[in-house]
Amino acid sequence: MKYFRDSNPSSNTPYVDPRQPLPPREWFTPFPEVLTAYDEMTRLNEAIVKHAHEAIACKAKADVADSEYSQAVSEALRAGTDPDTVTNKRDSYLAQAKAHERLSAEAQSEATAHGHRLGRIMQTVAKDVAAAAEERMRDALAELDRIEATKQAYRADIARAWPVRRAMSTLHFVGGGLSQQYTINTTDPREELDTLNAEEAKISERRAKEAHSLASM
Repeated sequence: MKYFRDSNPSSNTPYVDPRQPLPPREWFTPFPEVLTAYDEMTRLNEAIVKHAHEAIACKAKADVADSEYSQAVSEALRAGTDPDTVTNKRDSYLAQAKAHERLSAEAQSEATAHGHRLGRIMQTVAKDVAAAAEERMRDALAELDRIEATKQAYRADIARAWPVRRAMSTLHFVGGGLSQQYTINTTDPREELDTLNAEEAKISERRAKEAHSLASM
């Protein structure tokens, strides 16, 4: 099979990996219990990321604090003041970094455990959500078909109008025998129309100049 490796759900424990993105929340709006568990996973994931970022930021501050401490001690010695009055915040920032790392790890552990609960709850509504997703897809596909049919109708109008546009243009500017043996090889003829109009304008301008020259002779 293309989409299923095992059709027996009892052999696969439902699980939501906190490292993977969740489906859009909107799909579970009809199911309050799922929403509660969904929001808890979102909260835990945000905590994982938040504390991990804070830990990195605190470590960066510790490096800066160490550098600033060395500079402040040097300045105190040059000024003849007691360098013991200078405080190094490095250890404080490192302690904060460790605390954030611990909180991030705790949130990760909770999220891993919660992933089993969320997976079980989602499985109870999976069939309904899948049906809703398919219905939306079918509606969208039907709309695309309608749009395509409309586009085909307009393309047919373009194909019918282009020979008339070219034939009348040629008859007006060139004369000769009427012909409608013109086809257009594009579904968007705007460039062709712009080119045709530009050429007509040039011809009209040239003829107007010629007529003015003749009239002034």
